[in-house]
Amino acid sequence: MKTFQSALTLLSLLCAVPLSFGQRVTTIEQKERAFEYYAQTNKAELAICAGNIELAQKYYTDAFAVNPNKPFSIDLLNAFKCTMDLHQLQDADLYLRKLMSRGFSPQMEDNLYRYYKGDDSVFIHKILRKYPNQLWKLEHEINIQTAEMMYTDQEIRKHEGASRPSGNYMTDTVYAVDAANARTLRKLFDKYGGIPNEDIIGNHFGGPSFTELIGHHKGGFMGKGPSHYFDTMLLSALITYDISPAFVAMMFSKGDSVFMLPWVPGESLLMPLSVFYAHFEGQYSSQYLSPDVEAQINAHRAKIGLCTLDEMRTKQDYMIAQKKGNRGSKYNLESSLIGYLEASNADEYEQWKQREVYPYQKK
Repeated sequence: MKTFQSALTLLSLLCAVPLSFGQRVTTIEQKERAFEYYAQTNKAELAICAGNIELAQKYYTDAFAVNPNKPFSIDLLNAFKCTMDLHQLQDADLYLRKLMSRGFSPQMEDNLYRYYKGDDSVFIHKILRKYPNQLWKLEHEINIQTAEMMYTDQEIRKHEGASRPSGNYMTDTVYAVDAANARTLRKLFDKYGGIPNEDIIGNHFGGPSFTELIGHHKGGFMGKGPSHYFDTMLLSALITYDISPAFVAMMFSKGDSVFMLPWVPGESLLMPLSVFYAHFEGQYSSQYLSPDVEAQINAHRAKIGLCTLDEMRTKQDYMIAQKKGNRGSKYNLESSLIGYLEASNADEYEQWKQREVYPYQKK
């Protein structure tokens, strides 16, 4: 177990007061700090993949030293699990306390009890009863309105799909609803000064509803013409720790798009930034691209603090391997995955690999 001094140091990092107006930093300095945070958390996740939990915890500690005010909940939760596995209980107490200050949902409690039994379970129970759980943050206006929009969104998609033999639900009606949702969401974000972070809207298991609404709005209105409402807002949120690079990559995962980076005038970002996986009867395979294309994608991924495609594959393979067990993956890693091709039979799966995997797969 770490010393009490170590726990006090960690507490000072996680409970640090935000910068005052007299301590303003430049946009470039903000970007450099944010990218250092993303680099350290990436190293931590790769260490988890390698089974080196002690090294992972070191990288999380380094990451929180760079970003003490607004670490992402996924990182705090992984760091909590690292300290539990290492029996560093004072640090575990501090991480869970920080998570509870954002609102620790019953689903997140269940997630912990799934992996920790006996004395560990008793320890977690004591923490959850010792500190106030800010569940009221989960009832933020943005969460309530976006949940309502998501319900309508899904019902309309179901109706449009069921009324067509092909099952294609992307009709003009769906595009219109997506555009209306996007306008409402933009008004909410403007009201609260941009995309809200987890300290404001609470700590959702799987993310708040607005993330999927942004994902549905791919820039089209009535099926015609681009109108990227959220590009600049999303990219700006990267350097204020309000949204993660993996989330941005997933939002614009389909179709070629060129965005301008707000912190470097004239510098562009080329999307998409990820690759597909194919799935058939418990088997998964990652798409591979030519070395030149992968190098180009990696260069653009680096512009927003993302790991390389190979590192993303390592994380995704780890998650897939862990989820084959009954309890799933204890650690949740940001993989930027674009989704699966669900092969209908073995021949289709093999044909996909012949086309998308074998030509450029690293031996």
